Amino acid sequence: LVTGASTSLGQLTPAGTYNAIGFNVQDNTIWGSVQNVNGQIFRLNPDLTVNIFTIPNLPGFYNTGDIDFNGHLYLYGSNQSTFYVVDVDPNSSTYLQLVDPANGFVLDTAPFGTAITPYNASDWAFNPVDNQLYAATAFGQVIRIDPLTGSSTPLTTVGLPSPGAFGAQFFDNEGAMYALYNANGNIYRITFSGNNATAVQFSASVASANNDGARCAFALLNLVEVTKSVDPASTCPGGTLTFTSVIENVGALLTADNVVFTDDIPAGTTFVSGS
Repeated sequence: LVTGASTSLGQLTPAGTYNAIGFNVQDNTIWGSVQNVNGQIFRLNPDLTVNIFTIPNLPGFYNTGDIDFNGHLYLYGSNQSTFYVVDVDPNSSTYLQLVDPANGFVLDTAPFGTAITPYNASDWAFNPVDNQLYAATAFGQVIRIDPLTGSSTPLTTVGLPSPGAFGAQFFDNEGAMYALYNANGNIYRITFSGNNATAVQFSASVASANNDGARCAFALLNLVEVTKSVDPASTCPGGTLTFTSVIENVGALLTADNVVFTDDIPAGTTFVSGS
């Protein structure tokens, strides 16, 4: 996230098209919607296997999703007037069923889902500070959504490009939102003050489409990178090795404050006093 560098972890099994993902702190896995199959959600396991579940009374499939800290998966489709909540907490009595956020997350009843003002967004994310949903729309505006009622507040937004999709959206532990702009891969960091949202480019990835994003909001940002080298690479007993560690703040926007660096003396060596 800090540098924009990406690493392929491999292919999913079974292969398929998966979207609307969120990170579930209840089981430390990723959940989302199976594209092009009505009523199916999936769990992505750490070994890249996928478990697919059919949810009773869940219509359609979705491109927008995230999970609150209690294991509720919120699913929405761009420009639709209803969102749906699925319980994905394995320890819950309503596990893998639709629940009603407006009534204490009891089993949902017909008409299913929660009403919402339609808007064009490709993802949304939970803010760990105020427990509200936020979505960056295709028109460069951030919307705040009450996850219990569906009521929404358009925020005065500056700094986001428009038009175009933000396919991957998520938060950090301090309540800052991140949105990846599909057209060029730029990642924007969005901060909030009242009903105002301010975006600044944070890092740069690559342009992409049909993407989505999820993040554990409790995870710290990796702002510091340490590169260690030794000269010479090897020596005989009694020789001297000189170790050099370069500590770099790899973030272009945030400072790395209160950094403490420690480095143990390697096994088989002793410290040269005064060095």
